[in-house]
Amino acid sequence: MQTNKKVIQSINLSFCENESKSPSILFLHGNSLSSETFRFQFEDEKLNNYHLLALDFPGHGKSGWSGNKERDYNVFGFRDAVVEFIQELNIKDFIFAGHSLGGHVAIECLPKLSNCRGIMIWGTPPVSRPLDTSQLFMPNPDVGLFFKKDLSDEELSIIGEIVLNYENRDFIKEIVKLSDPQFRSCLTQSLADGKISDEVNILKSSEIPVAILNGDDDPIANKDYMVNLDLPGIWKNKVILFENGGHSMQMLTDKHGNAIEFNKTLLEFANSIF
Repeated sequence: MQTNKKVIQSINLSFCENESKSPSILFLHGNSLSSETFRFQFEDEKLNNYHLLALDFPGHGKSGWSGNKERDYNVFGFRDAVVEFIQELNIKDFIFAGHSLGGHVAIECLPKLSNCRGIMIWGTPPVSRPLDTSQLFMPNPDVGLFFKKDLSDEELSIIGEIVLNYENRDFIKEIVKLSDPQFRSCLTQSLADGKISDEVNILKSSEIPVAILNGDDDPIANKDYMVNLDLPGIWKNKVILFENGGHSMQMLTDKHGNAIEFNKTLLEFANSIF
């Protein structure tokens, strides 16, 4: 994974890419995570036939922290940063691959882009308005940690276990520590202020292929909500459930996730488009 920098909206954003040419797959990571969570995709020989890019959102990973947090630290701010990033790098035909919060941001980008050829999301229950988080997420009290500003070491461990598993939680803990703590509190306030679109309607009006994946044991995203979504034209005519996929099926672990099958599915999706 080659790391580069690009100034977007006055923030020095970090991103990884390989050396292949277009068409492109643009990975967007989850809340308080980073491009490091896509390492296994960058190590996949067949996926590397595509131009792979993975962006660190403002205040995440190796990207700079925002000096205008109210503007930047919400899904609209991330949307605008991603759109500008795509335009600045002159990315032509591409598909989005969005994990969790990254999936929401990818959906929000669609009305502003004409060169996106498809979108794959996982761990991402598309929002309908009015916003009702009780439908979107599992009744897991620990989900609230993703919206808490300051996290204790124990809470970081809980997040690591939710995102991946016990065995690999230290890897996630170190990634979360790099994120700006104010992002989580700003995101919470932005959602309370209604700064999120009707993503179900965006997907319904989109004319591009939409692939929705989810772990059948995801402790965060409500798979039943997604399975019952009425989305015409969804890829393979269904939400694809991964057994023991957890919340982060793109990551290779011994106990949870299903990264090998995930990569095969992503490659099949990309090949079906390009």
